[in-house]
Amino acid sequence: MIRGVYFIFFLNFIFAESSEEIIITRGINELYNYHFDNSILLLDSAISINPKHPVPYFVKIASKWLDTQINIGFDSSYAVIYRGVEDVIPIYEKLISENPDSAKYYLYLGSSYGLRARVDLAKKDWLGVIYSAYKGHENIKYAQKLNPQLNDIYMPIGLMEYYASISSKPVQWMAKLFGIEVNRNLGIKHLELSAELSKYSWIESSTILLYLYLYFENDIEKAFHLSEKLYLSFPDHPFFIYFFSESLIRLNKQDEFELLLPELMTKHFNYPNIQKNECEIKLNYNLALYYFLNNELDKSEKLCNWVINNYQMEMDWLLGYTWLLLGKINDLQGHRKIALNYYSKVKNIDNLFNYIEWAGNYIDYPFENIENDPIFFSIK
Repeated sequence: MIRGVYFIFFLNFIFAESSEEIIITRGINELYNYHFDNSILLLDSAISINPKHPVPYFVKIASKWLDTQINIGFDSSYAVIYRGVEDVIPIYEKLISENPDSAKYYLYLGSSYGLRARVDLAKKDWLGVIYSAYKGHENIKYAQKLNPQLNDIYMPIGLMEYYASISSKPVQWMAKLFGIEVNRNLGIKHLELSAELSKYSWIESSTILLYLYLYFENDIEKAFHLSEKLYLSFPDHPFFIYFFSESLIRLNKQDEFELLLPELMTKHFNYPNIQKNECEIKLNYNLALYYFLNNELDKSEKLCNWVINNYQMEMDWLLGYTWLLLGKINDLQGHRKIALNYYSKVKNIDNLFNYIEWAGNYIDYPFENIENDPIFFSIK
């Protein structure tokens, strides 16, 4: 009996000690399931339990940002980030002054600047990107110096290393000046380390890697496994299912894609308009890929035109893929002038996606064979 009482006391002590950690983890999971009200409520609770914990302040900005983005609009969501970052910087600076040897406070101060850099990037404010990225990198590298075993550090470090490696020469020069490693492989390695071992950043690291595997590295096998994991782990996330379905198509797993279609076709019905639009765009792009792979070019072209005519996404990256697909469709149909027009549109997009190089190749040499399409690795 006495041993039982001591055991209960021990359990209560363990749960009391880790209560804010449990709440923070739940808050993060609610964020990635797009349950923003629940996420913010849990994060506020974690702050009230332990106002010195750095994570909930940062994650709360992300929850408010995404909530505003899907319910009001992109411009309003940018204001939420700017305001949120301005609010938390003094909090982190105060915590640093009280705990100057604690790496975690420098990490989340730097990550807050990184969040602002993400908005500057969306607005193509390159000077803002440089300033915010510099401030972020400065604090995150100091966190790494204090505690290299803090695995959450490697998400922002890996992202900066990778982004710098695929950027223009002036950006690479600036990155080196700031002390950022301009190394594509190292960036991937650090992101994979964070995805496997970090306490809080594994979901975001996995999401970043998913984008990189699908749209920069063209490693569709890795994209397939990672997108499946994220889709199953966060079933209420609106977009993971579309990345998973795209990886199925690009690996020529058509039977599995067709089994997923009923959920794909109905998932977006009750979403707010902005979120619904993005889901419909990704759905129709995936269907366009599917029909293209099956040589049903008229159906694919019709869906591509729907994407273009209804495109309201924050960034233009998927527009580039759609124009590229229309160019290839027109090349296969013998409409070379129309195809060249679409490839030129892709070439003029101001981003770093590898379809710009592909479009340049198709301007020089017409697209002739789906089996040689780098989009579809498995059918080469």
